[in-house]
Amino acid sequence: MIVKETHPRTLSKTVAYRVLCTIAILLITYFYSGSLTTSASVGLISVIVGSTLYYLHDRAWLFVAWHRNDTGNDTKIRSLVKTVVYRIIVMIAAFITFKFVATGGSNSDAAFLTIAQMVVNLINYYIVERFFDSITWGKKIPQEQEVQS
Repeated sequence: MIVKETHPRTLSKTVAYRVLCTIAILLITYFYSGSLTTSASVGLISVIVGSTLYYLHDRAWLFVAWHRNDTGNDTKIRSLVKTVVYRIIVMIAAFITFKFVATGGSNSDAAFLTIAQMVVNLINYYIVERFFDSITWGKKIPQEQEVQS
């Protein structure tokens, strides 16, 4: 089933996810570098790039009916697949950011930081997906697809 979603709903999901991810990336970068400046730089880049990618990714999935039930909710497997696809996209962006901003060009350190961030943010993404799936605000189910009572 194709479900429409309002832009404010997608934007709210984006903000909720970015807040969790920004806290995670700030902490991971600070523990690695010990520098508030480096941590803030990586955090700022993460907010801009990550928010843009999340929003576009979430809107794109609205056109995919795979594993969405008749009430417009995603199955757990759909949430899991969306999580993995998004994380692959963002992992590439994170590696580039870590390599050139936080590690002085070290591939191995950038890879380590990217993996640490990926693990934490996989959990963050799944939490946000399941939370927003539990509320109907901003979700539009086309009339002909609504379940009859």
